[in-house]
Amino acid sequence: MKSRLYITVIALFILLSHTQAQYRYQWSDIEPRFDSIANLLDQATFNDEPRKQQYNHIKQLYNIAQESQNQQLLARANYWAAWSISKVNIDSTAILLDKAFAQADSSRYPYDQARLRFLKGVVFQSQGEWSYAYQIYKEQENFFAQCGDRFSQAKVTVCMGTVLQELNEYKKALEYYRNSSHLFESIGCINCYTKNQINISNILYLLGQKEDALKILEDLEQNSITQQDTLYMANVLISLFCVSDQQISYAPYKAHRLMEEMGFRPLYPLTLLSIGRDKLNRQENDSALYYFDRAWNEALQNNDIYHMSEILQGLSSVYSIMNNADSAYHYLLYANTIRDTLLSKEKISELNRIENRATIEQYEAGLLAEHKKNEYRRNIATTICLFLALVSVLLCYIFWLAKRKAGMSEQLKIAENRELQLLNNQYRIEIESKNRELASNTLILAQKNSRLKDLYEQIEQLKEQGTLPDKESEEIKSNIHSQLISDDWQYFILHFEQAHPHFLTRLKEQYSCLSENELRMCAYIRIGMSSKEIAQVLSVQPETINTSRYRIRKKLGLTAKTSLEDILRNI
Repeated sequence: MKSRLYITVIALFILLSHTQAQYRYQWSDIEPRFDSIANLLDQATFNDEPRKQQYNHIKQLYNIAQESQNQQLLARANYWAAWSISKVNIDSTAILLDKAFAQADSSRYPYDQARLRFLKGVVFQSQGEWSYAYQIYKEQENFFAQCGDRFSQAKVTVCMGTVLQELNEYKKALEYYRNSSHLFESIGCINCYTKNQINISNILYLLGQKEDALKILEDLEQNSITQQDTLYMANVLISLFCVSDQQISYAPYKAHRLMEEMGFRPLYPLTLLSIGRDKLNRQENDSALYYFDRAWNEALQNNDIYHMSEILQGLSSVYSIMNNADSAYHYLLYANTIRDTLLSKEKISELNRIENRATIEQYEAGLLAEHKKNEYRRNIATTICLFLALVSVLLCYIFWLAKRKAGMSEQLKIAENRELQLLNNQYRIEIESKNRELASNTLILAQKNSRLKDLYEQIEQLKEQGTLPDKESEEIKSNIHSQLISDDWQYFILHFEQAHPHFLTRLKEQYSCLSENELRMCAYIRIGMSSKEIAQVLSVQPETINTSRYRIRKKLGLTAKTSLEDILRNI
């Protein structure tokens, strides 16, 4: 029965757990007037204002939505109407939500869908469909986390903890409650963080950690936020009395006084029952009987069947102490009857819990398997990406090395070509220099021979005229003859072959039709001698040389545009 007491407390906490922190509007803007009123409703929700005071705002939302004939606005209006009655009429809430789902465009407005789904989870939870509620909460927890609505995420987390507590999964429930506290604290929702502490305290008590639970409740009693919330303070005081094993005796009296001041009758049976127990512990039997009797009347008025058995047990104990066996037996029998009824309901509830726990475990296993599968896929994808990246880097490095090697080879080739070109230029310069030198020497030699021959002829004339004695003339002629080169062509070939080895041989092989004089002419042309210079060497007229060039061109088969010099230079 104690667990049922704490579940009741938690239900009250869910009703009241709203933050006073500034709210960040999350709904997509549609119509400015509608959005401003909806924002006021959100602010009222998070500032813990009574829902009945929001009916005029909801009516205005309906008027604007119908005026604009916008289905999405009608869906939002139905959502707020469902929210306003979700704690008093769950069936009407479900009907309004169905209308809202039919009107909402989930693809364009996913946040609207999430808020509707969240409230649908509350409906399922109130109807005892805990597995459906849990699955909805789990989905919306992920959505709110992704869109950055940490307050809604924290609220969903509290609801998930409540579902797990209903299913007696206390350790998991404690984990969710603590996660929600971290979320509330991270966004500065101190009010919500404080009120969530009673959930953590109750779970710790159910897990057997009474000292930790009692320490949290004692801190909550002194907390300013708790002191400003009368109903929440009453719940803290009742929890203090129960968790302390009825040792903190002032707590139920204070809680009852607060409820009388507030006029909140649903907690009357619980506060009166607690006071009756304290009186019974103090052996104040008449007072205990008075408070148990009042608790019984309040339980009958509120149809609080879950506390009736304990109240009747208290009445039976008082009458037994007062030696009124008949009344004690009567109330004990009545208490056992109600207990049997509750036990029958509890068995059905336990079967329902087992079924829901199995469904949730299967759902969680599916999520875990999907998570592992996605993680495996991510790992595979990451491995492939890393491998491809490594291969890409390796290929880039290979290409870079190849490019660098090719560049170096190109540079080396360019350097070699440049060196070869320099050598060719140097060789060409040397050849041209030798050609000029050979041409010059050939001309000089030709001129020298010509002069010497002229002198030889003049001496012959002087000798015939008797002007020059025979002895002297022979001596002079001998000297001239010694200086005269008889075969200047052989002299030319000797030096020409040094500059142009095998030229005449290749020329003869390619053009066998050329005569010796034409070969000689080609050699002179190869070293760059002009027609005038060749004519001087050969002691003929320049026209003769031109005629010889024409015959050579004809034998070589050259056209008018082809240069004879170029042809000879390439041999």
